[in-house]
Amino acid sequence: MFSFAKAVYFLVNHQLREKIPGVQKERVDLPCKGVNLTNTFRPKGIDISARPTVIVIHGMSPQGIEDERILRWCLSLAKQEYLVVAPEYKLLRDCGISVQTSVDIQSTFEVIGADKNLCPSGKLALMGVSFGASLSLIAACRMQSPKRFVAMCLVGGYYDLRESLHYMISNSHADPYGLTILLKNFTHLMFDDPELAKEILSISIEDLSYLRDEPLAEKEIYRLSKSDRDRLGEYLSSQSFRARWFEEIEEHLEELFSQHSLTEALEQVEFPITLIHGEDDTVIPPSQSHLMYQALERYSNRHRVLITPLISHA
Repeated sequence: MFSFAKAVYFLVNHQLREKIPGVQKERVDLPCKGVNLTNTFRPKGIDISARPTVIVIHGMSPQGIEDERILRWCLSLAKQEYLVVAPEYKLLRDCGISVQTSVDIQSTFEVIGADKNLCPSGKLALMGVSFGASLSLIAACRMQSPKRFVAMCLVGGYYDLRESLHYMISNSHADPYGLTILLKNFTHLMFDDPELAKEILSISIEDLSYLRDEPLAEKEIYRLSKSDRDRLGEYLSSQSFRARWFEEIEEHLEELFSQHSLTEALEQVEFPITLIHGEDDTVIPPSQSHLMYQALERYSNRHRVLITPLISHA
């Protein structure tokens, strides 16, 4: 009953859009490459010395750690009497798909875990969302001291990157935001002018992220050649076009799939993981969390999975 009450309290705080009282938000500098800035959230007047520090990892968003959803997660967790640290990663904010991101995340884990001010107990917990969730798991299992972690909650993460991209490409109701991020990372495999296309797709991602009433990309797109505009239009509107294109480029992505594999990481997990996934996620399918759960169960029965209609993508 106590756990249920704490969960309800967390959810209520998460839904509050105004500033949550009793939590102090501060900006700190982490000496880590690949990190723009870092927010901390401390519960006021509470002894947190024996509690794990919760690290919150954002997903691919130009809003980074200032995304309202991330802010609400952090504030709600701090209200549960945890010290919360939220680093902002350059590559995730730029919506880049790169193995360097997991290296950058691992670096912040090591620095935070060794800092007595940021991690007084020497123990870490984690909440990661979307692409950042799965990369966080890889990073944690590569740490010099992976036993610092006592628990993780991964929301909307992938288990198999190849299958996840196939799902997004072939989905007739594919999310435009996810499709645009994917294409931005592989403009060199579609466009005559890949750098210009990447610039315009970045503007489009910002339009979608900030829900702009007057999208800036609608005008910028005319800087592309007609052939590149036609390719972009077909990619966004035609499921069959996307499927053919992805089949053609898939052989160029084998190293990327290998670098983002979770197989090795899952074998080393020594802490309980809770997996949460939106039932109608159109970016990463909920089956990915089921597959991750089944893989984790081979090594331990301490893990949990929840597929819920209450969220879409993380």
